[in-house]
Amino acid sequence: MPKIIPAEPASIQAGPDPVRVKAALRRCCSAWRRTYDAAMAELDGGQYDPIFAANDARKSYCNAMPVLNGYQSIWDFIACATYGILIETISAPMGNQLLDAARIALAALPRDRKPTKRSSK
Repeated sequence: MPKIIPAEPASIQAGPDPVRVKAALRRCCSAWRRTYDAAMAELDGGQYDPIFAANDARKSYCNAMPVLNGYQSIWDFIACATYGILIETISAPMGNQLLDAARIALAALPRDRKPTKRSSK
């Protein structure tokens, strides 16, 4: 007889969806690249410096980060924040603030109640 494995309840999250995490990272990196390229195109006219272009691109990267409104979006946000720190688009102090915000958002999400034990009398 085949073993029947019960399905997990819909409210329990097994982990982040890697496809969605990659999509969030692509969105953040694309926003950075678009802004940087546009600013560097203006450099030809002598108006922009690469440092200013990178600063504008950093702002675009952060603006493209997911909103903290559920488990998956928090995982996506954490992925974008940590990747931004790794590639030095986000400074370590700002990265710590972003990760603290994700931690607070995660703590604010409703938790499933554990079933209460009944005494067997």
